[in-house]
Order: sequence, then structure tokens, then C-alpha cells
Amino acid sequence: MSEDRTCTVDGCSGGSYIWLRDGRRCRVHYEQEYAAQKAEFQRLTTEAGGPWPQRCPRRDEMFQRGGVGDLDLWEIREQLANGIVARHCNYCGSLHPDDFMRMIEEGATVVGTDKNYKAYLRSPAGPETKFYYAHLSAEQRDRFITLYNEKRMKLGESGLYRLPVFAGRA
Repeated sequence: MSEDRTCTVDGCSGGSYIWLRDGRRCRVHYEQEYAAQKAEFQRLTTEAGGPWPQRCPRRDEMFQRGGVGDLDLWEIREQLANGIVARHCNYCGSLHPDDFMRMIEEGATVVGTDKNYKAYLRSPAGPETKFYYAHLSAEQRDRFITLYNEKRMKLGESGLYRLPVFAGRA
């Protein structure tokens, strides 16, 4: 059986396609959906008083210097079911560290990965979201370790089988 190489938007006969979670899109429909999603992020961000300038630490880790100053922004990329908005880095996609810590303290589940530089956060109010530890301040790192050591952090099934880059076993 040959693979269907058409766009999944009704009535479209576009030839080349891009795979998405919910099917395929031709380049034209993909760009339209991406522009609409970006416009929605900008609307949510503006309504919340943003965007908020920052410099993503992942940019330097990946040797993507490209300039000086606040090159990146925190923007709202999702509105959770309980009305809380979640800010994300527009460079690496990480959840904002303040939102990450607040959600942990409110009972969200930290899901470990096989990488020591990131985790996922599973919240009943929204989808699983990635978080890069490089965004944590020194105080937030200390708070994270305290919550972990005091067993006040809800962990995924596998726990933190790779500890964060800033942590070690006692």
C-alpha cells in the first residue's frame, strides 16, 4: 500500500506535507496554522502585560550568541484549564522558572528524563510541559533541592533517575 502524501485539510490537494501530531499539512496550511497560533500567543501575552525580555541561557549553551542584550522573550503559549497562564521562552520553549516552581508547589508532577538538563511538568490543569533547569536562579535551585529532599515534590513514576545538573547525591 502506498503512503498518502496529501494534506489532511478538507479539499486541499497540496503535494508536499509536514507531519503534525494530528495529521499532515501542506506548506500553505502549515504556515497559516502557525501564523494563527503565533497571533494567539501574542494576544495572550499582551493581555497579561508582556512580553517580558530575557536572555535564554540555552542560547549560550548552544553557542548561539548572535548579539548582546535581551534577545529573547517570555511569552504566553498556553492558558491552563484553571485560568492560569503559562509563560514560555520563545527561544527554547521552556516553561518560565517562576511558573515551574509555583506549579510544583501546587502539586504538579515533575517527570524526570534521561537528560540532566531538563524535566517535564505534568499538571492536571494542562498538558505536559518541558522545563530546562538552566532557567532556574540559584535561589530556585536551592528551593527545588529542598522540596525534593523534604519529599514535598510530586514525582513521576520513574522519579528523577537523572538528577538535575546542579544537584548531587548526598
